[in-house]
Amino acid sequence: GLYYATVVPGALTLISLSTYNFDDHYTTDDKQYKWLEQELAAVNRSNTPWVIVQKHISFYSTSLKHGYEAECMRQLYEPLYRKYGVDIVISGHDHQYERSAPVFDYKLDPDCGTVSEKRESKKERNRGEKLT
Repeated sequence: GLYYATVVPGALTLISLSTYNFDDHYTTDDKQYKWLEQELAAVNRSNTPWVIVQKHISFYSTSLKHGYEAECMRQLYEPLYRKYGVDIVISGHDHQYERSAPVFDYKLDPDCGTVSEKRESKKERNRGEKLT
């Protein structure tokens, strides 16, 4: 498949996912989803305290071109990230640098973790109606 996990003992579990589903929908029956849930459930936090997911398309972006491109995937996968305590999600696709405070389902959520620095850009303020 186009997804895999790497364990660095004593440090982290790095999970790489494909954000392209050519059926244009995501379900709990998808091979990647089932695989991810098994991988996350098997993480030993004593051995790998950090869980990092990397994928190409971001769930949250201020980009006017790609802002909601992974919305179907977000609706299914984001609760899984939260359930298993994924610490960091790294994604690209938009050719700009962005980061955010902890967010879950388009709402700021301090229970999702911490961010060392918080910065609000003009674009984030303009789309902030969903991030309340």
